[in-house]
Amino acid sequence: MSRARVNATSMRENFALLLRWAAGPVAVALALAGCGGGDTVAPADANAAVAPARASQAQAMELPQPARGQRLALPRAGALAAGSTDSAAEDFEAGMARWSNWGNAQVVAGAGTSGSHALRVGTGAGGAALRVTGLVPGTTYRLTARLKVSDPSEAVFASINMLTGSGSFGPRPGPVRSTGYVTISAEIAATETATSADVWVWKNEGTGYGYIDDVVFGPVDGTTPPPPPPPPPPPSGNMISNGEFESGMTGWSNWGNAQVVAGQGTSGSNAMQVGTGAGGAAFRVSGLVPGTTYRLTARLKVSDPSETVFAGINMLNSSGGFNGGTRSGPVTSTSYVVVSVDFAAGGSSTSADVWVWKNAGAGYGYIDDVVFGPAGAAPPPSGNLLANGGFESGMQGWVDWGNTALASGQGSSGTWALRVGTAAGGAGHDVGIVAGATYRLTAKAMVSAPSDTVYVGINILDQSHAVIARNFVPVGSTAYGTASFSIVAPANAVRAVVYVWKDAGSGFAYVDDFVLETADGSAPPAPPPAANLVTNGGFESALSGWVDWGNAATSGQAAEGAAAAQVGTGAGGFGQDVGGIVAGGTYRLSGLAKVSTAGETGYLGVRFTDDAGTRLLEQSAAFGSTAYAAAQLELVAPANATRALVYVWKNAGGGFAYVDQVALGQVAAP
Repeated sequence: MSRARVNATSMRENFALLLRWAAGPVAVALALAGCGGGDTVAPADANAAVAPARASQAQAMELPQPARGQRLALPRAGALAAGSTDSAAEDFEAGMARWSNWGNAQVVAGAGTSGSHALRVGTGAGGAALRVTGLVPGTTYRLTARLKVSDPSEAVFASINMLTGSGSFGPRPGPVRSTGYVTISAEIAATETATSADVWVWKNEGTGYGYIDDVVFGPVDGTTPPPPPPPPPPPSGNMISNGEFESGMTGWSNWGNAQVVAGQGTSGSNAMQVGTGAGGAAFRVSGLVPGTTYRLTARLKVSDPSETVFAGINMLNSSGGFNGGTRSGPVTSTSYVVVSVDFAAGGSSTSADVWVWKNAGAGYGYIDDVVFGPAGAAPPPSGNLLANGGFESGMQGWVDWGNTALASGQGSSGTWALRVGTAAGGAGHDVGIVAGATYRLTAKAMVSAPSDTVYVGINILDQSHAVIARNFVPVGSTAYGTASFSIVAPANAVRAVVYVWKDAGSGFAYVDDFVLETADGSAPPAPPPAANLVTNGGFESALSGWVDWGNAATSGQAAEGAAAAQVGTGAGGFGQDVGGIVAGGTYRLSGLAKVSTAGETGYLGVRFTDDAGTRLLEQSAAFGSTAYAAAQLELVAPANATRALVYVWKNAGGGFAYVDQVALGQVAAP
């Protein structure tokens, strides 16, 4: 039997042992992202109460939809106990009668703050939720609770998930790592489609406990009446006539603790300051055209990285009622960061409130250079959209999802890198994007232990914070390699979350030099090396040179030439064994790839082996765009590597995966 046939058989068997991970930390992540698909209403976003945790490799290779996390240690709402109506208070003196146990949660005596009892979660990952119904659209609700952990290496979270028919969304206070009780607070407005909520607590995997007590949830008193209509928009097209605050608070309605201060402006002297308590302000814009997409951009910062500030849009109908909205990701940077969000005015939307908000804390939030107007067809910005992709400014712009630290002397370029581990953890960076544009993400990544894997990825979200596109690359090399891929932002995309994640393991992951930039046209991969080791990578000779593992064929849906390879609709793929691999050399695997149906995911991968066929290193790039985009990996061949298996795979589903122009070649000598 040929080596190719042996490896094909091994490959098929090993797909029963391959990578069962979710498509990124979205299921639990990311700033203000809601639970997709509605099947998991567990912690969902910015500070990643439950960040992704890849399941054991002793499972079938199947990437479930990222319903807020990987199919692993994720809570599922299930049938929650009958909750309260409109408001709730809980001190756990009556046990867990109204709470749904998401795992490892119980009421214990002697740990309460105002009484004897508290809810304890641990030692493993777990949590609990209380469902609250009867929320009034347009009303703002506040959650307060006291949290602590038994060990500062643990992290416990609590927040609100507003439930819609197709998912959930909600704010996320930062993780609590204090061994003494700390009060957290979060606020969110009910919408026409979200009139119930899950109040939840969650603790990540660890050997200690998290505690929660004195949970209070209810409407915020004293809703600020809408301000009078602002002056007409200036000729520049900005519908905010005082977005630089050089005219004080003119046109802005103070929602509490907001004032204009001198010396904090970016383009002038003044900026709006919010704090130290929770508060914000809003500017009412009228004359909106239903069906038009409007864009808000602003510069935000905080005085202390423990603070969080947001900016957003609330669309209003002709009666002044809430008619949908969106907001930026949380800003925790002490230097100004540009945020940008888009939202389409609904059929009855004739006005909007452009707003800024800061949660309760000891510091301040600042906003300046607020611009609001029709989005038009402006081109996306050029250059790196991540202001601190090299971590030379610490964690500025990034949200810690647990077990991350800055590592001096470990940078791929410069001094600093971000370290993750040894426990599961990661970080995310929220950025505004333009629908229809093609983006390329590149980063340097490595692990300290060959048994570990680090994931570099991106989740693209719509204005309701649902994940609508995603991609990621696993890296398992112990020397820095390049993770790179392209992705097309779907028509309703407004934001993206770039992330790094590592599962629990014995070592650390290091990442550096993140770059997210727009790519021209269809973003073809970098030119292949001079010597392409793959035969018939353009599939113009059908599947000649490739071994069919099932459901593979050629198709006329080519990116270049007349043919491409097709896999589906059932699970299947194909592979090609190539020789000439030089241990220590850097190799690039590239191709153009797409799927026929949104929600499908395909994989372009490579496995390095020795002459005996022993697997030494394997990585794959996931692709899920319905238009051809680049899938690319760059990695170092490990010691003893002499051969490589290049492959394409798709799990069972309702659509097809297509690949074209597959190339593997050496780009750097050992």
